Amino acid sequence: MFVEKESKTFWSSLLSVQWQKLFIQLKTLGITGWPSIITHFTSPIRRYPDVLVHRLLDIYLHEGKSVDAKDYEEMCQHSTNMEIRASEAERASIKYKQVQYLQDKKGIVFEGLISGVTEWGFYVELTESKCEGLVRLRDIGNDFYELDEKNYCIIGHRSGKVFRLGDEVRVEIKNTDLVKKQIDFLLAEQVETEERRTKKNPPKHALKRKRR
Repeated sequence: MFVEKESKTFWSSLLSVQWQKLFIQLKTLGITGWPSIITHFTSPIRRYPDVLVHRLLDIYLHEGKSVDAKDYEEMCQHSTNMEIRASEAERASIKYKQVQYLQDKKGIVFEGLISGVTEWGFYVELTESKCEGLVRLRDIGNDFYELDEKNYCIIGHRSGKVFRLGDEVRVEIKNTDLVKKQIDFLLAEQVETEERRTKKNPPKHALKRKRR
């Protein structure tokens, strides 16, 4: 049961990452596991590419003449550019509100899923609020971690510890920057380990104050 849940989470995260890379064009490049010739549109119409598809369907259903491919390629490219701009604006506004929401929540432990892996760390999406932040590799601890791009994971050289896309993790907030719209997380286990170490070996200045 756990394996099925883990696999489902991994593929769901992977599809989410890959879907963001899709763009609009006439030529079919193909997508693994999908039919070789596909199109996608919505009804009622929500986007300009939907208008293009509806127009083409109407033309060909009524046995009209073939359209100029060059004109449609230009419209596809324009639509792709506009969707990228809209998506970036949407992400920026959502990120701003996420940072604003988490600003006063330091010290709280959150459950989340690894939503992306990079050479400098991995992104975590909080389960409850869907806020997303970065766990930097330099904050993980006593190991050297390296990105395994093919397997969508980060592996520790000495420990062999693996952080994989879709894995469940517990995190705390390290820093929030409203201007840069950035959220930095720490793994909760790292924070707890550091707290235990500090209690066991308190700083010298703390011991001096206690003796007084």
